[in-house]
Amino acid sequence: MEDVKQQDNAPQEMTLDETMDIRGAGWGESAGDAVNNFFDNLGTFFKHATKS
Repeated sequence: MEDVKQQDNAPQEMTLDETMDIRGAGWGESAGDAVNNFFDNLGTFFKHATKS
């Protein structure tokens, strides 16, 4: 099981960007859009929360 676990987790030597490139390759373009929308919505939520 140790081998499987190592395949799932990116090696520590890799940068975050490299890791995201590899994982993102399997998702396609829509994953990036979904993440961007999530952060946009999160920002909007916090703006409304701080106003009230």
